[in-house]
Amino acid sequence: MTDERSLPQDAKNADLAALGKTLQLGMGEILSSYTKIAQQYRATFANWSAGAHQVDAWLKSISVQFSMAAKAMAPVLAQIQPVIYKLASEFEKLPPRIKQAVLTLGEVGWYLDEDMSIPVIWDLEKLLRDGNRGEVDDALERYFGDRLTEIEERLCSSLPKRGKILVAAFAAHRRGEFELSIPVLLAQADGVCVDFTGQFFFVKERSKKRPRTAQYAEKLGSAFSASILSPLLTPLPINENEPERNSRLARTGAQTWSELNRHLVLHGESVDYGTRQNSLKAVSLLNYLVSFLTAVGDETHLEDV
Repeated sequence: MTDERSLPQDAKNADLAALGKTLQLGMGEILSSYTKIAQQYRATFANWSAGAHQVDAWLKSISVQFSMAAKAMAPVLAQIQPVIYKLASEFEKLPPRIKQAVLTLGEVGWYLDEDMSIPVIWDLEKLLRDGNRGEVDDALERYFGDRLTEIEERLCSSLPKRGKILVAAFAAHRRGEFELSIPVLLAQADGVCVDFTGQFFFVKERSKKRPRTAQYAEKLGSAFSASILSPLLTPLPINENEPERNSRLARTGAQTWSELNRHLVLHGESVDYGTRQNSLKAVSLLNYLVSFLTAVGDETHLEDV
């Protein structure tokens, strides 16, 4: 299920290759610059969490270069214009589709890892749309379980002041003491949001009933970053309050609440949350926040330079 498959990105890469051949007929040095752009495009989606800002910048760069060379390249442009329009159209579709996929995963308590490729995200989203939640839960439990050590090391490196707490939480997880690991990981997730955004993820705005982190996410200039961080704008099972949980139960027809919810855990209302899967969901949340808030922070810094 999580194998890399041939999806629209492959078609776009093929279009770029065809574009390179066409340009080679009469563009000389310009060819090399567009070849680099194609390579950067592919690299972006190999590690897409850090590439959102670069994609926006490259699109602007492409626009500027075409404008400058339009007269000299008119005959060639006439041939490649459909390809350019197609690529631009696909780029425009990405942010809303990414947002939809991220929120769909969040609805069942899972969050992105920066090393997941876009085709894998599409696969997971489709499985959920088709009602195959169990398959998604099993796949992501294996995924985050297999990457536990790598994620722990990355988090401790990124959050040295929280290192001792994180080591204890991951050790509790490995011992099967999920009742201990989950509350600690959820508490650290909220603390990390304050560190990066100045706002709490698990505290709502009184007027709009959104996570307070929405105030941060709304200010992001990149459509890619905003789509990836859409859970900071939207109530999800992990941070829903009692009225929101009751509303969800009414919508779904469920008799009892079964999702991992920070309030129920930390306030002692839930006594059956201590499962390996829920602990890995808490790992996925903390890992997601640190990875993508770091990437967006780097992007914001680049824009200010």
